[in-house]
Amino acid sequence: REILLNSTIFREDFILADVCMDAYKFIIELILCWGLSFFYGLFTWKSLLFSLPLLVAYTGIVSGIGFIVALLHCFATDIEHIWRIVSRLFLFITPVFYELHNLSPAFSRIIYWDNPLTPFLIAFRQLMVGVEPFSLINYFYCIFLGGGFFILGYFIFIIFENKAIERI
Repeated sequence: REILLNSTIFREDFILADVCMDAYKFIIELILCWGLSFFYGLFTWKSLLFSLPLLVAYTGIVSGIGFIVALLHCFATDIEHIWRIVSRLFLFITPVFYELHNLSPAFSRIIYWDNPLTPFLIAFRQLMVGVEPFSLINYFYCIFLGGGFFILGYFIFIIFENKAIERI
């Protein structure tokens, strides 16, 4: 609390610093995936260029969620445990080891629209592996999700940051 109240650093920077560290790790992982894509002959420069805005949008969605969870943590410290459970649930329902067309149409729609990570995974998979045709609708939906979550999370953070600091 004292650091946040008596420093000249913006409060958002504390949250964005964690996001930047995770983004750094994610970029390293993406480089490894691009290396495998190159090794298997699936790499194209066009898909690499398309993945850069997707990476920015993904960082935006993570930042927006980070702003909201950080605020909630100031009001209820149990949010950390709840978020671990929720994020693990999202991990298991995100189609990493299966594809959406393997599910029934109803479950497929639920997983696609209710899990914000699913469109990103599909878009990255389409760009790196290229098994499925690239979908511009999914791509722009990811850009919209990333920008929307970032704006929403930052807006909520700006509104409630002073109340949250008082609660710490």
